[in-house]
Amino acid sequence: MYEAVEYVGIILWVIYLILLMNREIKRKNKYNKEYNLKMIINEPFHLIRIDSVFFLIVYIFYSNLSDVRALPYLYVIIMITNIVYVLYDIADNYKDNKISFKKELINYFGVIIILLIALIYMLINKNVDGLCLLTLILNLLIPIYIWVVNMIKNNGNT
Repeated sequence: MYEAVEYVGIILWVIYLILLMNREIKRKNKYNKEYNLKMIINEPFHLIRIDSVFFLIVYIFYSNLSDVRALPYLYVIIMITNIVYVLYDIADNYKDNKISFKKELINYFGVIIILLIALIYMLINKNVDGLCLLTLILNLLIPIYIWVVNMIKNNGNT
């Protein structure tokens, strides 16, 4: 049962990663803002998601306090919460935005790279608790990745 919960958590993370990437792309398309350093100063929480930071802190704090056998269950709860939040955000704010797969191909390439990083880590270390921590850290990097890619795309088009 313990291993099943670990794999369910990883599967939920893959679903969350795809949903998060779609939400970040839709956010970028909806607001169509100039991606520069001024945006970081005016809207820092578009790059650093407070909920992702909170879940990372909770996971790290709990991993130092309790029995590690409970960590996969905590991770599954975190992933379910993240998925519900992202689905709510997409349905509430971005349901009318369409994504052009060809225009956003480089962003989806980033998802494949992130998945490969997680897979390689899992194959090398065989440590699911470490993989859970790695995925929570990678969740922080998704908005930053979208911002950097779009900043490069915007500078290349001008």
